[in-house]
Amino acid sequence: MRIFIHIPKERISMNQAHRGTAARTLGARLAWLCLLAAAHTAAQAQATAPAASDRPAPNATAKTAATQAAPSSSAAPELPTVEVFAAPQGDWLDFQDINASGLKQAAPLLETPQAVSTVNSALMQAQGSHSLLESLRYTPGFLAQYGDGDVRADWVMIRGHIPYKYLDGMRLPYGLGYGDSRIDAWLLERVEVLKGPSSVLYGANAPTGLLAMYSKLPDSRQRRQIALDAGSHGLRQARLDVGGQWGDGRWLWRLAGLGSRDGSQMDHVRERRWALAPSLTLRPDGPGGRTRFTLHAMLRHADAPGGGAGPAWLPPEGTVWPNPHGRIPLGRFLGEPDYDHFSGRTRHLGYVLHTRLSERWALRHRLRHARTDNHMRSVNQDFGGIHADLRHVGRSVGQTREDTRALTSDTQLSGRFNWGPVRHQLLLGLDTRRERSDFERLSGGRAAPLDLFQPIYGQPWQAPTRRYATQPTASQTGLYLQDQLRLGQWVATLGLRHDRLRLGQSGAPSSRYRATTGRLGLNWLMGHGWAPYLAYAQGFEPVAGQDRHGRLFQPSRSQQWELGLRYQPEGRNLTLSASLFALRQHKALTRDPDPAESPICGRACQVQQGRRSTRGLELEARAQLGKQVNLNASYAYTHARITHSHIPGEAGSAVPDVPRHQAALWLDWRIAQGPLAGLTLYGGARHTGQRAWHGRPGQHIPAHTLLDAGLDYDLGQAHAALAGYHFALSVKNLANRTHVASCYGPTVCYWSQGRSAQASLRYQW
Repeated sequence: MRIFIHIPKERISMNQAHRGTAARTLGARLAWLCLLAAAHTAAQAQATAPAASDRPAPNATAKTAATQAAPSSSAAPELPTVEVFAAPQGDWLDFQDINASGLKQAAPLLETPQAVSTVNSALMQAQGSHSLLESLRYTPGFLAQYGDGDVRADWVMIRGHIPYKYLDGMRLPYGLGYGDSRIDAWLLERVEVLKGPSSVLYGANAPTGLLAMYSKLPDSRQRRQIALDAGSHGLRQARLDVGGQWGDGRWLWRLAGLGSRDGSQMDHVRERRWALAPSLTLRPDGPGGRTRFTLHAMLRHADAPGGGAGPAWLPPEGTVWPNPHGRIPLGRFLGEPDYDHFSGRTRHLGYVLHTRLSERWALRHRLRHARTDNHMRSVNQDFGGIHADLRHVGRSVGQTREDTRALTSDTQLSGRFNWGPVRHQLLLGLDTRRERSDFERLSGGRAAPLDLFQPIYGQPWQAPTRRYATQPTASQTGLYLQDQLRLGQWVATLGLRHDRLRLGQSGAPSSRYRATTGRLGLNWLMGHGWAPYLAYAQGFEPVAGQDRHGRLFQPSRSQQWELGLRYQPEGRNLTLSASLFALRQHKALTRDPDPAESPICGRACQVQQGRRSTRGLELEARAQLGKQVNLNASYAYTHARITHSHIPGEAGSAVPDVPRHQAALWLDWRIAQGPLAGLTLYGGARHTGQRAWHGRPGQHIPAHTLLDAGLDYDLGQAHAALAGYHFALSVKNLANRTHVASCYGPTVCYWSQGRSAQASLRYQW
């Protein structure tokens, strides 16, 4: 992996009751033990000189001298282009001290006044991640909204909210939710989870943060990698990642892609998909020039017979609760094999232009046109719950299609200068987004009830005839200004943004909004790698959708205070972070008390009369323990409450689907000597505490703990003729733990994935 960033030279250094209580205690102990182990290792590293290791220390190539005093104000700031290289083997600890999303430019993590979690491509590969959802399994505060078995999209939640997704700094199409884009993990170089309100740089966003993905783009490193995968449910997949440079280095290119055929845990569901991401970079002034222009595209097509509804909508009787007929099978399919279907197409085309105007100023411009076209047909539970015989459920038939197009751009002017003893890093930007969807829903169809334990498919069903169509539009223009002021060991971040937003739909006048948001942050670079920070941030979100009467929802508002601490000692692969936050949100959506079905929102209608308060603590540790062991540990405590609601008894209750406790641990052990030299073993544990049940006040979804494992073997260590070949094996949910991923409403629950395995053979040359 190779990243081009701008850093001043002086800042570069070369070196449920009892069961619920038990589960919460287990998760907390797991996280604290891991963090204490990492801290103990760090203390030993400070007491003694770092031992020589046969493993490269990638952070040593880009470690910032945050503990050094600020340079003299007379020194002229410079903006050299610095090429940062990863370890040759690929290390998931790479670049944990740099983030690109927190300040909307490459910046040291120690100087970022916001919680940021990072996953790079090496960690995705080690964990056998296929999707964005799987890539974030070990991220604190993350939850799979509908489990991990949906082929349509990655439905994720961060601290109880659905975050918007960004690719290469610009937001992806979303529409009314059915136009969501799915990006395969293989096409990504890195994912950053930016926590808390982020409107000051990105405009309208969820109050708990956003997901920032970064594509595999060209660099001058020669890349040649292919891989073949086989696994559970009939998985067959081929992957490709090649690239390099032409001639004297003015032209760079890269092509990442995959093709896959896969089954599913659910009966009658299959998926075929392919994706290609070509990119081309021109450096007209040569490798050391001032200008860099990158043209990039992505094409993706998915076809999933049986996948129109995603996970089956199962009743709690037989999933969460006992059923006299037994447990509902994990693979139970509630649809009709000859009717259910999902197809999705994604197309992106864009460019990035970066030029250094002088030694102090740089200009960057991004633009992308994106389009997603998703079509789904499904037969699923009708929300009426299980019948009195505790065997049958009623079924409804429907179709949904959303074709979403978005044009986004972002233009930034950045510069560094000194004003007296204060050093400034200024960012001035203007971004725009124009989005339009063609949305159509057919509902009202009925199918014969299905026996959950002895299903009979092919029974008569009635096609949906109730049609609802609209063309929602959204346009946003935002002007933002950010200044980082550094004086000695203090770094202050000041941000201000003004947005103009217009939302509309066919047949109705558009709504116009204006919003001004700000951020204040203060980081103290104490020395020896310690950096506490305090931050205040504001946010707003134009809530998508309509109520049962077709009225557009108003934007919600949020404010957050955050107190954090980071530790990154020089010359060590070690990052410890802690974050305390208090978030308030106004105009939140709550369940509509009217149970009647609506042609606009079905039986899942909402009203906008809620207020929420979320407080929490997040701990994260990434460390190299000794010469051969890496650790990734996290713990999240989230206390989310509804503070105001029109529904009697809801005020003061827990926000649904937000676990109070979460913990995760991931370890890898690389064997460098002996007969097993070249073998790397992986292991992980993920704990999710119990959480409130949406639609059933006072009841909870049980906690669960899952185990993962894997290995990677460099076959070239066994025989020279096999140099460049690697064999990998990853197993998710090793113990095959059956658990409910989520419950939406009082009558719908989703199974999560059981055990699955994947074997891979890849070749690099």
